[in-house]
This record gives sequence, C-alpha cells and structure tokens, in this order.
Amino acid sequence: MSTAMAARWRSIVRASTRRSVLCQSAVAGLLALAAAGCLVRAATPPEEKAKPLPVGAEAVSWQPLGTWSGTGSSQSESFIGNTGAFRVRWEAKAAGPQPGELRIELHSAVSGRPIVTAVDVRGAGKGESIVSDDPRVYYVQVDSSNLDWRFTVEEGVFGAIK
Repeated sequence: MSTAMAARWRSIVRASTRRSVLCQSAVAGLLALAAAGCLVRAATPPEEKAKPLPVGAEAVSWQPLGTWSGTGSSQSESFIGNTGAFRVRWEAKAAGPQPGELRIELHSAVSGRPIVTAVDVRGAGKGESIVSDDPRVYYVQVDSSNLDWRFTVEEGVFGAIK
C-alpha cells in the first residue's frame, strides 16, 4: 500500500508541476504583451492639445439643426436659420449597380426658391460643405438616385472668447 500511495503522490506532484509551468508560461506571455503595448504607446508621439484661443478672439460653434436620411428625393421640414451660416455633413452609399447622384439644396421656406446648393456629387462618398446666406426660414430639398444618403445641417453661431 505504501508503494501505491507513493506512486499516487508522485503523479499528483507531477500534475501540479505541469500546471505550474503552464501558469508561469501564461503569466510570462501576458507580461510580454503588456510590455509590447507600453513600448508601442511610448513610441507614439504625444497628442497635440488644442491651444486655447486668446480672450476676445472670434470663434464659431456649430449647433445641430437636424439630421435626415433616406433613399431617393425628399424634402425636410422647415427650420429657422438665425445666422445664415450652415455646415452640411453628408454621406452617400451606393444603393444599386448604377452610379448615383446626390444634390442637397437649401430653399426659402417662404417663397420655395432655391437659395444655395450645399452638395452636388455623383457616386458614393462623404464630406462636408459650408454655405451661407441671410437669416431666414429654410427647408432642405434632396434630389437623389441610386444612393442611400444621410446628412446633418448645423448652424454656425459666432462670438468672442471670454
């Protein structure tokens, strides 16, 4: 019986040693990954911080007026443009095998006449444009074919840094 017990203890010790080696290997691997991550981070140049503008400097803040998305042509609800300065951020994705077109125009909500074309592109893509006009009530007319589109209109609010 003592030989059987001794053999049993030896097998337990060997299994425990194998587990210990596996754990040590896993810990060493994790430490190596962490060290590599630190080296990569250290090699990356520090992010440039935005320098604050001096007091009294003119600045613009973009306030969202609306976001629209769809396929084909559409018209937005009307909105008030207090400053007449707009940024239009847009994205268009192919909705079919044919190249598509996208045209986004700001119209007068009073007369319906087109005021300014913010986007006029062929094919998929994305971008932004800045357009301006007088303060008034607007709506957006979208003319599109073969594209899924999405855009946001933001109004520029101007002021001085305090």
